[in-house]
Amino acid sequence: IFALRAAAEIQRQKAEKERQELLASVERSEEKYRTIFNASPIGMATFDLERLTWITANPKFCEMLGYHETEIKELTVADITYDQDLDREIRELYRLKTGKIVNYKLEKRYIKKNGELIPCDLTCTRISDRSQKPILGLAIVEDISEWKQVEECLRLRDRAITASNNGIVICDARYPTLPIIYVNAAFEKITGYLATN
Repeated sequence: IFALRAAAEIQRQKAEKERQELLASVERSEEKYRTIFNASPIGMATFDLERLTWITANPKFCEMLGYHETEIKELTVADITYDQDLDREIRELYRLKTGKIVNYKLEKRYIKKNGELIPCDLTCTRISDRSQKPILGLAIVEDISEWKQVEECLRLRDRAITASNNGIVICDARYPTLPIIYVNAAFEKITGYLATN
């Protein structure tokens, strides 16, 4: 009987040690995830796939939108999505929730707390349990405001060059022969040469 009790005690201690090691491993894993999530230079947030309510948001996501995390948790995806972008996102979220897709990427506009719109690249992915049942969504959000401003400046410049009455020629200075890569309509009219020549 003593030997059986001793063996049972050893087995219990071994099981307890394994349980403690497993808990420590889970804590380390969670801490690593928390550190990555909170230190990310890109906005990240988790949301409930059924109610489309926010569960967590990292500091960058909060900063981009001008909310505190506690305020974001009281909002839905629709609350901070620009109306013209909402239908498209709801369709993608439905496909994500139902398992038709595992992630999606789109450009959308969020509504900041102060009412301003912020253009973003959004990647959403479904987080599932071991049985592949969806448990939450993860949004990875990058502010593309600066890129949009650059894009608009380039569009404006292109329109100005195209509409100019002055002949404009653009050459590629990376090559010694300076090949012409662009001429505007005024250049064609003044010289008689076509862009294709």
